[in-house]
Amino acid sequence: MEDSPRRSCFMINTKHILILAAVSFILLLSGCPGPIKPVTPDVITRGKGDIRSAVASLEKHKAGVKPVRASGKLKYVYYKDGKKTEENPDLQLAFSPPNNLFFRARVLGIEVLRLGSNDQEFWFLMPPQEISEYYWGKWDQLKGCKNNLLISPRNILDALGMVTVDQSWLLIEDKGQDVLVKLGDNGKMTRRIYIDRSTYLPTRIEYLDDHELEKVGINLSDYRPIADGSPVPAKIDITTINIGEVTSRIEIKLNNPTFLKPEKIGKRTFVMPTPKGFKHVKKICGD
Repeated sequence: MEDSPRRSCFMINTKHILILAAVSFILLLSGCPGPIKPVTPDVITRGKGDIRSAVASLEKHKAGVKPVRASGKLKYVYYKDGKKTEENPDLQLAFSPPNNLFFRARVLGIEVLRLGSNDQEFWFLMPPQEISEYYWGKWDQLKGCKNNLLISPRNILDALGMVTVDQSWLLIEDKGQDVLVKLGDNGKMTRRIYIDRSTYLPTRIEYLDDHELEKVGINLSDYRPIADGSPVPAKIDITTINIGEVTSRIEIKLNNPTFLKPEKIGKRTFVMPTPKGFKHVKKICGD
């Protein structure tokens, strides 16, 4: 998994699409406020029945998640002015709970995107010279951050089972599923997790803005068993939304996710890469 972004000149037609992707990413760094749309959920009548049991089930699943490695495909669709642009790079993933993540996308062997994290830091890189963007931050400085990344290592970690829930969340019902809801300090919903009652595995995670409007939705499916641990989703679909309008879709399909043996982890797999050579370097929140 050790590798650094390649910057040699290459004759492939990705410049236009990569620039559009960069524009999309930058626009997503700060959303526009939309009209207030309050939501009043119904009290749960079925499923686990109480938040304590729901939290216990999810925490048991989280504790059983094992280190994973996988290759796969990434489908990126970007919408602008009603027009659709699509790219389909190959991807590599390595994950060691709870916070160690390596996620890389390449087109014809050339790295076009990488995101990752460890216990202290996270990063998002777009290496090609046409874009040359490097974003990074520290986990302990994210609380209250208004420029949090919409597509980020946190999203991927949550999708792989690392979402943290506790008994301060609400438990509601929606269309035959249990739904765990997190409230912010202002009493408004900030996150929802939909749970399949037959397996008690997450099927969808939603991140909401200050007006309780969805800004990111993640669908999880095709769960696969890993060693003797909890299953992980082999299909992760991420949608970003701005005031009710879809701005991008990312479909992640992992091929044959398997247990990642500790001895197979490279020394720098989960180390933040150097920003040397990048034209644009930005820290997400903090000094």
